[in-house]
Amino acid sequence: MLTAFVAVGAAFPTRAADLDFVETGELRIVYFDPGEKHLVAHATQSFLSGLATHERLFHYVPDGRVNVLLQDFSDRANATAIPAPRNRIFLDIAPSNEPFETLSSAEWFGWTAVHELTHIVDNDRANPADARLRRLFHGKVDVDSAHPETLLYNYLTVPRLTAPRWYQEGSAVFMETWMSGGVGRAQGGYDEMVFRGMVQENTRFYDPLGLVSKGTEIDFKTGANAYLYGTRFMDYLGLNYGPQKLLAWWRRDAGSRRYYSHDFQRVFGLPLQECWRQWVDWEHGFQRQNLLAVREHPVTEYRDLTKKDLGAVSRTYLSADGTKLLAAIKYPGQLAHIASIGRSDGRVSEIKEVKGASGYSVTSLAYDPATATLFYTTNNNTHRNLEALELRSGNSRMLLKAARIGDIVYNPTDRSLWGLRLNNGFVILVRIPSPYKEWQTLYVFPRGERAFDLDLSPDGTLASVSVSGPGLRPGSPQVTQVRVLRTDALERGDATPLHTFTMGAAVPESFVFSKDGRYLYGSSYYTGVSNIYRYELATETLAAVSNADVGFFRPLPLDESRLIVLRYAAKGFVPTLIEARPTEDLSAVTFLGEQVAARYPEVQGWVAPDPSTIPYESHIQREGVYRPLRELSLESLIPVVEGYKNSVGLGASARFSDPMGYDSLGVDTSYSPDAGLPARQRLHVAAAVHHTRWTAGAAWNGADFYDLFGPTKRSLAGYNGYVAYDRPLIFDPPQTMDFVAKVAYYGGLDTLPGYQNVTSPSKNLFTADVGFVAVDTRFSPGAVDVETGHSWAINAHGNGAAGDLIPSLTGTFDIGFPLPLNHSSVWLRSGASLSSGARTNPLANSYLGGFGNNYVDSGGNGGAQRYRELLSMPGFRLDALSGRSLVKSTLEWCLPPLRFEALGSPGFYASWVRPEVFVSALETDLDNRVLRRSAHAVGAQLDLQLHVMHRQSMMLSVGAARGFAAGGLGRSEFMLSLQVL
Repeated sequence: MLTAFVAVGAAFPTRAADLDFVETGELRIVYFDPGEKHLVAHATQSFLSGLATHERLFHYVPDGRVNVLLQDFSDRANATAIPAPRNRIFLDIAPSNEPFETLSSAEWFGWTAVHELTHIVDNDRANPADARLRRLFHGKVDVDSAHPETLLYNYLTVPRLTAPRWYQEGSAVFMETWMSGGVGRAQGGYDEMVFRGMVQENTRFYDPLGLVSKGTEIDFKTGANAYLYGTRFMDYLGLNYGPQKLLAWWRRDAGSRRYYSHDFQRVFGLPLQECWRQWVDWEHGFQRQNLLAVREHPVTEYRDLTKKDLGAVSRTYLSADGTKLLAAIKYPGQLAHIASIGRSDGRVSEIKEVKGASGYSVTSLAYDPATATLFYTTNNNTHRNLEALELRSGNSRMLLKAARIGDIVYNPTDRSLWGLRLNNGFVILVRIPSPYKEWQTLYVFPRGERAFDLDLSPDGTLASVSVSGPGLRPGSPQVTQVRVLRTDALERGDATPLHTFTMGAAVPESFVFSKDGRYLYGSSYYTGVSNIYRYELATETLAAVSNADVGFFRPLPLDESRLIVLRYAAKGFVPTLIEARPTEDLSAVTFLGEQVAARYPEVQGWVAPDPSTIPYESHIQREGVYRPLRELSLESLIPVVEGYKNSVGLGASARFSDPMGYDSLGVDTSYSPDAGLPARQRLHVAAAVHHTRWTAGAAWNGADFYDLFGPTKRSLAGYNGYVAYDRPLIFDPPQTMDFVAKVAYYGGLDTLPGYQNVTSPSKNLFTADVGFVAVDTRFSPGAVDVETGHSWAINAHGNGAAGDLIPSLTGTFDIGFPLPLNHSSVWLRSGASLSSGARTNPLANSYLGGFGNNYVDSGGNGGAQRYRELLSMPGFRLDALSGRSLVKSTLEWCLPPLRFEALGSPGFYASWVRPEVFVSALETDLDNRVLRRSAHAVGAQLDLQLHVMHRQSMMLSVGAARGFAAGGLGRSEFMLSLQVL
């Protein structure tokens, strides 16, 4: 077993083997070489430009370098800032493809740099009190579930990191907009539309507590509400109090209050809650004026095709017989899926689940009416797959795995698919001939150009695509152009357009050909409201064909005068039918951000320098291969409390890490001054080092904080050491599979590791494990747990003691199915274990019993629902059941959660409560008629989700179970547990 473990480990390269870096005085860019090398200079210049502007406005000097990792693991543009324990930014280099201007249309690296740096500045900038505490703890303390005291230390060293997400994102979007020259969501059409739609439909606005407890979880926009509300509130404050007041609130200056809402009252002179109510009242009046302005001209009439909002909706197609609309939809409570929508009755019927659906687009969809085949993409948030769904049979098949191709469109003339492929930051136009097993590269768009919304004319001779790229002059805003090109020229590599048009600063989106190929129909916020526009190819003229009061999107031409479009509503998009009549009677709406700039022109001077004007070579101080282990340095040193058996230990915890967090070293030391303990068991030391896929550790009388509470004890007398390896074999979320292995040696034992009530037959023990763990589970928007899918694991284990080796094999398989009831599912969880060795030898047995939760517990020790684990058996004492072999099944029903909007305060609140009921059946020693035993358990658990300090989750669980078994082992068990992290 050990030989196999070493052989498998040696077969794979280390995770960071191809990482390089460049380093300036205050910035470190880490990247994958050679694929991303062409982006390094521009990325460095973008972040240096952003840092210089933040230094000017915030008087900010980083606490250590800002570390940026360029990565290409996703086909969806995204970035994440982590201010503690070190300043880290993870940047996906894929060009943005989010529709409806839900993201800024400015240049991706430029606006993302200033957005993420605002997160760093908001949280990293320290006043004198913060700086003293950082020196005391030797750094910014990250929250660690093994030591929940770090919640306090984190608040003391990085206090603004405990502010809610709407605060974090609102400030970042506000700065992103004005540092990008006014291009961004703080004066964007989508944000205006959302709040205009809410006022029109008289939708209730969330207050600060309701927003974090419910509004960011159950709305079809889910987490985007934090951006929307936060940005809008910051805009309101900027308009009514001035941008300098905002900077004073965001900056952690001397004299500022540690908690964000306390500091709000210091800066603005009134409680945050009261100001929020004033904003909501003001917003209603502001949007009513905008609605009146739109209605100065006749508003386009529409007829909805469905009786309810559909949440996020993909591009739509008409079925071959014209009776149904085909689309992919995603809304809270149900998994994203492809659906058919009856045109006559509006009935929505699910056809096929879409795995890995994206945010607002759900999936990229194309349709072949001749064969009734839908082509669609899955795993849209990682590397996209291309699949085909045969509507007549309902069967789906994989065409191209991880091909990274989206914006697909079908060419009926030769049955090929065309699409846009992403790779290393480039957008590549590709053609996929039938039978769709390979793609052909037609054209690579230059770096800096973002292509999207591809379409083909019905006769296959023309292609249209929207392309965002640099303006005419350095530093000028990005320009988005619709290009019409000949397909035969593209197949020769010639991308010279036949026609082009722009729509000023607005982004033309979703332009598609009419059935006769004479027109292109699309949408744009040209007047501030998203309307439908028609471009005539012969005359190269552009005309509006709608006047929406809220917004129309994604036109599907039916004939010369009728279109199916998506109408924005507060709860999601609605397919609707309109008459497309050219009109010049459009009214512009007023943007809140526009008013901020008019009243306070200073924000127009916040523009970050054009990255091309920042010298590159002269800033570089060091570059080379990035070796995480060589870059380890002290991250923090903190006092801790630990539990050892029934004693309390006091000590310290030291954490070391490399700048990007690839490798780490942790050392915990404590001492229990308990005369009841043997002297040699009073000192506790544990150390673990993580390097790429390897982890090694050692302990002397290992202690655990949660042993202070019990009843489960994880502390272990004696000494031990281990080496573990974890290799992802499949990483295609939601599908993953890992190879895992571990060898360990224990000395001075009194109880068996993992079984606190079982005396070890030997002071010394050698163990080895090797196995596979696979997960493929999914959940719908607004879910509190996974709702469908399966997972499995298989593990070969060996115990060695006193010259004997006892092998065993364990396997588990879980499968779940969603119910028609929103956020409700049924799961069957099964497992089995078989060991050799004598039944009387404790090393040959598995031990079960109890829920397994501590009164105070950690997610690092397992989930709150411990009854799901193979060796849990509620209704029996810990380790009361045993067997050399066992088979166990648990049937579980997860009921829908009940969500709360106002239970608590923004800093500590409950967001939902969810019940689960289960029944378990166990058979042990199946191969021995004399020893064979059966046991059963029936139970229920109630989980209350809590949140503390805005960012940290806790769960209060209450459970009850009754066990049934021969010999009187079964009992009634009650469980109360608070999982703190």
